[in-house]
Amino acid sequence: MLKERILPFFNYKSILVCLLIINILGTIYGYYWYRYQLEQTPFYFLPFVPDSPTASLFFVFVLLGFLYKKRSVA
Repeated sequence: MLKERILPFFNYKSILVCLLIINILGTIYGYYWYRYQLEQTPFYFLPFVPDSPTASLFFVFVLLGFLYKKRSVA
């Protein structure tokens, strides 16, 4: 039921663009905010750092996929 209420919002390009801009800015600021923690973390552990801006970076890729109508092969 919740799926039917939320998924239609992803059909509106303006909403996707707003989400994309907000998440890009949030990701940039997140890397600035967590820079000292991320400097000490080995690069191969970066996707697993809690509260890391890397999670919002991954969401940026998902939003780009929605905008360009691309689907994963999973």
